[in-house]
Amino acid sequence: MRAYHDREWGRPVRTNAQLFERIVLEGAQAGLSWATILNKRPAYRLAFAGFRPELVARFTARDERRLVADAGIVRNRAKIHSAISNARAYLDLKDEVGSVPRWLAGFTDAALLSKELRTRGFTFVGPTIAESILQATGVLNGHVAGCALATRPRSRRPRRSAARAAPPSRCHRGSPRCRGRPRRRGSRCRPSNASRATSRGRTHRAIRRW
Repeated sequence: MRAYHDREWGRPVRTNAQLFERIVLEGAQAGLSWATILNKRPAYRLAFAGFRPELVARFTARDERRLVADAGIVRNRAKIHSAISNARAYLDLKDEVGSVPRWLAGFTDAALLSKELRTRGFTFVGPTIAESILQATGVLNGHVAGCALATRPRSRRPRRSAARAAPPSRCHRGSPRCRGRPRRRGSRCRPSNASRATSRGRTHRAIRRW
């Protein structure tokens, strides 16, 4: 997880295979943890022809049945069908705009990107997934203050102030929300900025220094 965060996440992509991989995997993650998807990525790359959209677009019903039976990936029929149909939509978009990575880099509004993709036949690309795609490809900066890869320098005083102003949340045993303070019966702890969950449940703590 840490290696993925430090070396891949939030960095621009140049090839169609790289971008299509992120679209497929972000869609596959819906309802699951990113760690689950990242662990399955090697199997995904093998099952989906290296994420080359021109090859995935040729998949047939037989290939779809093969993928549903593949224990190495998420065997959700709707997500598998979406990946294949999205490959075809990707090629259509490429014919329309030329460079899809360059086209996508022009968006800063996830809701607008989601709308544009769905208009062109993509599925599993709601606003939350669209935002994750933009962050994964470096179009939007998803690194929080304090992350070594954040563009803004770390400021200690605002972070302490923000932590005090944050609404309290229950301390769960083993949760990254707990800041390591001793617990008293009935006490609560406040989450730090770096450990707040995003709308999809992913945290910077989950990938180390997000």
